[in-house]
Amino acid sequence: MTLTTPRTLTPMVSIPLCAWLLAGCALRPPVDSGGPALARRQGQIAVQLSLVRQACDQSQEPDFPGDDLTEATVEVEVRNAGAAPLMIRRDAFRLVTAAPDSVALPPMTLGAAEPLIVGGGAARTFQLRFMNRGSLRCASSLVLAPNAAVIAGERPLNVGAIRFQPERG
Repeated sequence: MTLTTPRTLTPMVSIPLCAWLLAGCALRPPVDSGGPALARRQGQIAVQLSLVRQACDQSQEPDFPGDDLTEATVEVEVRNAGAAPLMIRRDAFRLVTAAPDSVALPPMTLGAAEPLIVGGGAARTFQLRFMNRGSLRCASSLVLAPNAAVIAGERPLNVGAIRFQPERG
């Protein structure tokens, strides 16, 4: 009979894994937010898009001076005031960085290409993760732009963008 020792994660794997698992716990309301974005149909509010919580972490790396690696996570709530279900395309959202080098970042969220369904009269919350080296800064205001991410039937709804000031984690 051979005895084997249990396999353990090395510090190179376990520390980033623990940080990744705890990242969702660090979400908190933004320092400042422009409030929810709305889409109206026939004068009535059809959809409300809100930024509920966020986290922003910026790390300085000696090998890349002035080119910080930044990760921003936002928790978004979609409220469907209509009777018909909505489809949410998370991969269509963009996080727009501040000027002068304004960049529209696509989400890096695992499974973002899979659509979410929000039933009529229901609400759904989900997270989006964005990463960038250089132009994304936690100290700058950001814009979460839906860019045809909310679809009713076959047509994207015109939902406004949400401006916010992240709180650095």
